[in-house]
Amino acid sequence: MDGSGLVEEGAARVDARLVPAAVTCWVVTAAGIWWPIGRVVAACCVALAAASGALAWYAAHGRRGATGPLRAVGTGLAAAGVIGAGFGFAVALRAEAVDRHPITAAFGTAAPVTVTPTESPVSLSRGRLMFRATLQRLRDAPISGRVVVFARASDFESEADGLMVGRPVRFTARIGRPTRRDLTVAVLNASGRPALGTAGAVQRAAHTVRGRFAAAVRGALPAELAAMLPALVLGDTSAVTAETDRDFRAAGMTHLMAVSGANVTIVCAAVLFSARLIGPRAAVVLAGLTLVAFVVLVQPTASVLRAAVMGAIALAGMLFSRRRQAIPALSATVLVLLAMAPQLAVDVGFALSVVATAALVVIAPVWSRRLVSRGCPRPLADA
Repeated sequence: MDGSGLVEEGAARVDARLVPAAVTCWVVTAAGIWWPIGRVVAACCVALAAASGALAWYAAHGRRGATGPLRAVGTGLAAAGVIGAGFGFAVALRAEAVDRHPITAAFGTAAPVTVTPTESPVSLSRGRLMFRATLQRLRDAPISGRVVVFARASDFESEADGLMVGRPVRFTARIGRPTRRDLTVAVLNASGRPALGTAGAVQRAAHTVRGRFAAAVRGALPAELAAMLPALVLGDTSAVTAETDRDFRAAGMTHLMAVSGANVTIVCAAVLFSARLIGPRAAVVLAGLTLVAFVVLVQPTASVLRAAVMGAIALAGMLFSRRRQAIPALSATVLVLLAMAPQLAVDVGFALSVVATAALVVIAPVWSRRLVSRGCPRPLADA
């Protein structure tokens, strides 16, 4: 069998029916965030849906012949157009809400704000840190919106337990216009010591587990290795030195310090091994609950969300005895996440995660078969 045959064989196994809808919604959402054209794009999708629907109707009621493929194409494009129109109008409303947000009147001023971090802080140069958060109050008025916060590390880390996801923080900040179009409403430059509130019980428990894991590692391994293990297991890079980070970047291996599909697969597989003890359906349910706990523990970043939703779809397929295919699951994951968090459409980490997963599913099997056909052992080819 030649190479083209292998490609055709690999391609034939890929169910790509959801791919046009996922790609359309991704492009529409990104365009609506980057430029104020969400409604225009949505209108174009409506026109596409109407034209494609007419094409499908003609194929269904026209002459016999090559109408089967024509009907399938028309139906697929009509569905993509309808979904794209919905996403286009939705992102247009979100983008307009950001542009008209009440905090725009405070740009260039300093005011007390209350925010709740949604991600762990990232250390920057010159003793500063950055974290993303949800705005809760501006002065004393309730308000909402996604913000990016910059602060001196010494001000925030000196407080008891420091920052954690879900723990409200109040401080005085210089309010600025966001530098990126990603549905962020403002950039806050904090000054002075913050007043920290109390996180929820779930977030406190997750913070405690991460802290105890890091402490146990520090007691058993040398300092450099103790900083790396939490990064590899939990994606916690807070203790990784700048030198180690540069080494990982130079080697092109920074993805190892980000939680993704491999971590989710290991966690779910470990739980599913209990199927012989508690039964397959109970094991799937337990794996789903474990997956939720794992996402809370490592924090729901873009790559974690992508992997978790794909894992949840796969577990649902196992629970209901449905055939499991990676490309439909990946496409459904993109649709679900863009509906829940449209800002992921312009998130580089999310894009890299999706593209890498698709490449592994579509290209890796072809390469593996090609290597096997040339005499390479299958375990080595699959690796």
